[in-house]
Formats: sequence, C-alpha cells, structure tokens
Amino acid sequence: MEGAGFDIDALREEIEKLVLLEEVAERRQQMIEQRLEQATQAGIAPETIRKELGLSKESIQRLLDQKTPDLAQRLGISQETADNLAQPIG
Repeated sequence: MEGAGFDIDALREEIEKLVLLEEVAERRQQMIEQRLEQATQAGIAPETIRKELGLSKESIQRLLDQKTPDLAQRLGISQETADNLAQPIG
C-alpha cells in the first residue's frame, strides 16, 4: 500500500498554516511600503532611510520600487494553488 501511515491531511494543514503566515507577511510588507512612501513624501531622503535602517542599496531600491514578490511567488507555487490553499477545507 503506497504511503501507508502518512498523514496527507496533516501536510495540507501545515501548508495552509504557511499560506496564512505568508498572507500576514504580505500585509506587513504592504504596510512597510506605505510607510516608506510616506517618509519619502515627508522629505526624508531614501539614502537617509537606507543608512538609518541598515539596508543595502538593493533592498531600499526594491522597497521604493515596490517590486516585492507576491504570496504565490514567495511560496514558489501558482496563484491558483495559493488561492486554493488559502481556503481551508470544510
């Protein structure tokens, strides 16, 4: 019997938990991007923000460009799969 003794439902639950954590991380990322935009609009130079936060030039540029990966990209799965996993069974 293939996979005897393996709890596939437990694996799905762990993946669903990961998706939930990533969704929280995505919202926090958006909040950080908004705050960064507010700081630059308030006249704080990006270089000052970079130095104060200890960010690399690449990191500050990604934040300023708001080119951070979405949930599916961070998990390495398709958007459809991410959507399906975000909806718990039952």
